[in-house]
Amino acid sequence: MVRVFVCVKEPVHVFLVSLYRRPPRSTLSSSSAASNVYKRQAGTPGGVLSHTLLSLHVCNFRINGDIVGEAAINTAICGSFQVPVTMISGNSEVLPEATATMPGGFTFATTKKSIGYTAAICKSLPESHAEIKTAAHDAVLNFRENAVSPLTYQGQVTMEVEAYRREFADKACVVAGIEKTGERSFAATADTAAECFELIWRGITYGMDEPPWMLV
Repeated sequence: MVRVFVCVKEPVHVFLVSLYRRPPRSTLSSSSAASNVYKRQAGTPGGVLSHTLLSLHVCNFRINGDIVGEAAINTAICGSFQVPVTMISGNSEVLPEATATMPGGFTFATTKKSIGYTAAICKSLPESHAEIKTAAHDAVLNFRENAVSPLTYQGQVTMEVEAYRREFADKACVVAGIEKTGERSFAATADTAAECFELIWRGITYGMDEPPWMLV
């Protein structure tokens, strides 16, 4: 049995739905994840609505020094639990980004082709549904054949946010464990990507002056 977690776009909502199960092995070692509705990371030329986490606040997001987008962030969080991401979907520009920042073996379903920051040629719903269904089916087969691995790191994980505004970074550093690394940047370090993201998200939330409900 294969347990597939469906992840929505934002990493703060990573684990949602169990679809399939496989005979005895531990829950984590027999799990995979599928992620959907991605846009390309902030700064991508011509990428439709390209952004990382928060388009008004986050200029770049780094994991251990490498600039990544939301697909890799989600994959790193899942990897903290030894869960590989076996499928992603999104606009056409997501594939090269994912290929460069995620372990290989995942399947990809494209739902639209970008023709600019605010325009894209979208597939019809039946076309998108069929492509996503095929990609999900192939993803489960790949997982059963051990063709995809979780994204893991040796040692501690550091996540760094480069913001657009200095005051955003200043306010984020109110959170214990967040350190300022530059005029507009701040970082957190933890034993796993999941723990690190929880901390860096708390800093981001303080940077936005958002109410406590954002901190769950």
